[in-house]
Amino acid sequence: MLDMFLDLVAIVVDLRDSSPRKRRRDLRKADAAGRPLVFDGAVRGETDYCHDGSGVLEVAGRELVWRDEVGDEESFSVPVERLMAREVTTKRRRAHVTCTDGGQTVTLICPQYAVGYLARVVPGLAAVLGASQADAGRV
Repeated sequence: MLDMFLDLVAIVVDLRDSSPRKRRRDLRKADAAGRPLVFDGAVRGETDYCHDGSGVLEVAGRELVWRDEVGDEESFSVPVERLMAREVTTKRRRAHVTCTDGGQTVTLICPQYAVGYLARVVPGLAAVLGASQADAGRV
């Protein structure tokens, strides 16, 4: 009986550790400490740095990196200096940031609560977010 109770406690703790509230809090703490910000995300499109699968995005200073998973040694740098944000849409609490890189379309996907961190490194995203908030206020 005690084993079943301990298993249940472990499951509840795991669920709480993966809650969006905890992930937001962890990002704020990492940001305040000056550590790289890591959150789940994807880089989709036809360019050489885009990937079909999901993974994690890491914002460190002015750089954006995509990895298969947290702690993965292999990383792929996203050339943010070539990007220009055009639009942000939200689907199921996920932000889809549509950017252009030359003539190519690139979509950065991240949790909605993390899009502000992307705005620090993706050119034009802060303006797009400001415009969308202003439009929402006019409705």
